[in-house]
Amino acid sequence: MTGVVVRVDPVEGPSTDLPPAPSPTTRTVARDRRSLSPSAVAGAALATLVAAVGALDLSDNSLFTHVATGRILLDGGLGRLWGGTPDPYAWTSGGRDWIVQSWLASLVYGVADSLAGATGIRVVTAALLGALVLVVWRLGRPAGGVVPRTVLVGLVCVIGLRAWTPRPLLFGLLLLAAALLVVVEDHDPRWLVPIFWAWVNVHGSFPLGLVALGALAVGRHLDRRLAGRAVGGAEATPVRRALGWAVLGTLLGGFVSPVGPSLLTFPVTLLSRSDTLHHVVEWRSPDPGELWVRMFALLVVVAVALQLRRPRFAALVPLAVFGIASVLAARNIAVAIVVV
Repeated sequence: MTGVVVRVDPVEGPSTDLPPAPSPTTRTVARDRRSLSPSAVAGAALATLVAAVGALDLSDNSLFTHVATGRILLDGGLGRLWGGTPDPYAWTSGGRDWIVQSWLASLVYGVADSLAGATGIRVVTAALLGALVLVVWRLGRPAGGVVPRTVLVGLVCVIGLRAWTPRPLLFGLLLLAAALLVVVEDHDPRWLVPIFWAWVNVHGSFPLGLVALGALAVGRHLDRRLAGRAVGGAEATPVRRALGWAVLGTLLGGFVSPVGPSLLTFPVTLLSRSDTLHHVVEWRSPDPGELWVRMFALLVVVAVALQLRRPRFAALVPLAVFGIASVLAARNIAVAIVVV
């Protein structure tokens, strides 16, 4: 008779061949990954809507100058960016040197125009707007669930459809959002070097990025002081380290480019012309009678109200800095809604 022999080993403890039971953290991450699906749909829907609507109207007056500049660069080559080239738009001034501060953005517009005309410009605008909304959606994760996140980021998008006009500033806004994402999610801060290099070469708003990171660093410093933790240790350095890489990228943007260091001084030169800027509507204080300005005020009120529950200087300091900047000039609202 043939039998079956069953060997039973003595039980000495749990088998090491079995996978470990999932920890609470593992289960939480798994739930978060499953919950990203509706969140991704909502973010993609907002990005698609803003991209489609924002690219319909190419009416910003500065856009046409930048497209024309792109055509000039394509016809004459990047050699025209070096010093000593007469300004083609200032023929009454005696042919002063031409400094193309947004040369890289103009070149992108010129290439798009040469390939597909106005359609190409619309594609570039839609791509910038869509990417900007996606990064802002990512930054809005602390809002919690899909519904509150959609409401808050949706409010930003509604304001953005008025403030984010087709112009080189869109490149700067996308780079600002990317820089903030690198810092708040603790990514490798060396990414800030190419981000700020590109920003210096596409638009003169790059100092606002340094201000945003500086305000965030000051806020985190104050939070740690109030929490009673050491400020000089490793925990206090991430934002300051990121700010250092951002400064390096800014300097490289001015010295490693066809235009040169004049890119770095352009914002100061522009602000020194306050007598001229006073006559430009977007450089004046915003009109509280306009709907989009009141919606921005509502966004700030919501942000402050949320902070009253658990105040954090890391949020309040940037909010105060860019809130004040928005009161001084309407054009700063486009930047402030990304930071807020």
